[in-house]
Amino acid sequence: MRNLWLFPGQGGQNPGMLDQANPQLKEQVEKWTKVKLLDTAEGYQDSVQIQMSILLLQIDQVDQLKKLGW
Repeated sequence: MRNLWLFPGQGGQNPGMLDQANPQLKEQVEKWTKVKLLDTAEGYQDSVQIQMSILLLQIDQVDQLKKLGW
């Protein structure tokens, strides 16, 4: 069986969307990129913040799906 995973792009962000994401993953992304991710309406006024946060959320979601055996 094949699966297709669709994720929202820019415009799908909302403050607090990283609340359930793995905090260690967020910390590692911030360390690698030297960008402090601000999961707020103000932070999401910046396209770098939006793109990085959405990518982090998508990676976390894929990790969760893999843990469920998908």
